[in-house]
Amino acid sequence: MANIIQEAKEAVIPGESKTSASGKRILIVATSHDKLGDSGQPTGCWAEELAAPYYIFKDAGAQVDVASIKGGKIPIDIGSLAENFVTPHVNRYLADESLKESVELAFSEGKFFQLRRHLHSRRSWYYV
Repeated sequence: MANIIQEAKEAVIPGESKTSASGKRILIVATSHDKLGDSGQPTGCWAEELAAPYYIFKDAGAQVDVASIKGGKIPIDIGSLAENFVTPHVNRYLADESLKESVELAFSEGKFFQLRRHLHSRRSWYYV
């Protein structure tokens, strides 16, 4: 998980781990894939891969939105919510009604590109 956190910090200020993103707008784009191949087993976005960058960017002062590739609910891999994988970022996500609503009702990435004001105002896209 340390690599995810470092990547998120460097996305705010390349080459630095110091985070200052005041006034920046960031779009996190997550998978819409909810089944593992032909097995039918449920899968999805690993909770930490969404939660860590979201809170790192937000705590650094960025305005952060989430989207999924197809739009609609971002599937969260249930395995990522198992006790041994829950991190402080995931706990924060689980208590954050606003982010949970955004995960349930995510825009599609394409919808953001159609909305010119979003396209021109986004400084960064972060794919999970």
